[in-house]
Amino acid sequence: MSQFRKVRRALLVLIVLFVFAGILGLLCGGPRLPGSFVVELYLTRAIDESRSPSAVGFLTQEDLDLYRLTRGLREAASDRRVRGILVRISSIQTGWAAALEMRRALQIVRNSGIPLTVLMEAGGDKEYLVASAAESLFMLPGGHLMIDGLAAEVGFLHGMLKKVGLEVQVERVGEYKNAPDTYTRTTMSQCHREALDALIGDLFQTYVDLASSSRGIESDSLVVLLDRGPLSPREAMDAGLVDGLRYRREAVRHLGGSENVEVISLERYVAALKKEDGPHIAYIVVEGTMLPGGSGDLPLLDPIVGSETIARAFRDARADDDIEGVLLRINSPGGSAMAADVMWDEVRRTARDKPVVVSMGDMAASGGYYLAAAADRVIAEPTTITGSIGVYASKFVAEELYDDIDYHVEVVKRGAHADQFSMSRPFDGEERARLGNLMTQYYWDVFVAKVAMGRGMAAATVDSLGQGRVWSGFRAESCGLVDTLGGIWAARGQLAGLLDLPADSPMSLVPMPKPRSMLTRIFDMLLHGSTVEDELMANLSARTGLAPQTHVQMRLPFALSIE
Repeated sequence: MSQFRKVRRALLVLIVLFVFAGILGLLCGGPRLPGSFVVELYLTRAIDESRSPSAVGFLTQEDLDLYRLTRGLREAASDRRVRGILVRISSIQTGWAAALEMRRALQIVRNSGIPLTVLMEAGGDKEYLVASAAESLFMLPGGHLMIDGLAAEVGFLHGMLKKVGLEVQVERVGEYKNAPDTYTRTTMSQCHREALDALIGDLFQTYVDLASSSRGIESDSLVVLLDRGPLSPREAMDAGLVDGLRYRREAVRHLGGSENVEVISLERYVAALKKEDGPHIAYIVVEGTMLPGGSGDLPLLDPIVGSETIARAFRDARADDDIEGVLLRINSPGGSAMAADVMWDEVRRTARDKPVVVSMGDMAASGGYYLAAAADRVIAEPTTITGSIGVYASKFVAEELYDDIDYHVEVVKRGAHADQFSMSRPFDGEERARLGNLMTQYYWDVFVAKVAMGRGMAAATVDSLGQGRVWSGFRAESCGLVDTLGGIWAARGQLAGLLDLPADSPMSLVPMPKPRSMLTRIFDMLLHGSTVEDELMANLSARTGLAPQTHVQMRLPFALSIE
């Protein structure tokens, strides 16, 4: 028996076992909750915008995506059975906008009167932003508070590429469109630094204002403490940043619980919640780099949002008479302009029939913003990275490398410029001019024109806000690129208004497309041998920002991590 057959047989056996266990789980009914309990949320893993069910979801509690996590906290805030909520924070592996969404949910718990305690086991500025919302904030005696402010690093590969004989040729529109600078420069341009400095400044001010207000200290005092960081638990307590030092059992007791109080996970609590009532709303998540074709969600790889997958979801939402509106969650740096345009058309068509409201996550930039502009309303967090209205195209040139390694390329062609995108030679002057003209036309006739149409602006105004510049959600609201600030729940309120309902009306969010289980993905891998290879290549393209040579790019100006 071949090795492939053995692997396939083993997978099929596992699938049968999983299905059998799932049937048993259904027969045994859903999770039951006690009459009185403490809810515990442990933040230590990545939190996605959406999460496909795993193969063993019926054997263990599922990790929560951002929406279900915040829904669970909001529901617990009005549940009389809940004696208190304990949040343990080890690491928050998400962006700043998602952190604000979690913080807002904790603030609702705090305002409800239900005791809320946060135990910080470890963490930095993002973790402290979330933790500071709590009524009582403790640290582990052996923990550490790694707060020291915010910084963004941008790496440049041009010098390294030059040493190995590689060059990247780029044509772009927008003086702030700095995505290719990683490959063409060794330092930041003035425009690059200007946009990034403003972004960091807005995020930092939001962090300082919220954390200092919750802790009852002056914002200037918090800035001084950040400059002294990181801090030991004792230093943090003496400075008033935390209320004391506790272990988990002592934190539970602080909530008013006894040794015997039952503590259940938020995952278990959410699994026992009833389905949401109210009008059915399609919940469509655009998360990851945009590429043509189907979406990719293999474990351990960055998400890829496929234009065909999202387009089909919008078509299904339009065709379903039970669906009354669409809540579109975008957390994407953009990607292929072609993929973005396909999805934009479906958003526009749907908005003609049913209200569409966009909730921007950590980023909705370039292609992500292009998509949002077609909706009826656009909501962003103050820390959302958005805008980046600009385009570019690029290619690697390996002519020097080929010479160094004695690799020879010969071409047979029909058409004077049929090989212009070959890595074996650079563009000539005529080719670069033609590509530049193409980028200019695309910028004005497609990107600027459609944003102007969607946002009700003059093209010249869009251009003044564009040129590839990124904006924080805070500044994007002030200049009209988004309608208001808030998260998923604020977007729900906007959608309710468009349906002539009160802002706090219940709604039943219907994920579209339907989440695929791990079993489905395993079957896809077995039936389509190219799936894994395709997704690996798509991830390489997403990580480098260099897509297939014939694709115009609408992409965030730089790979950005703010810590």
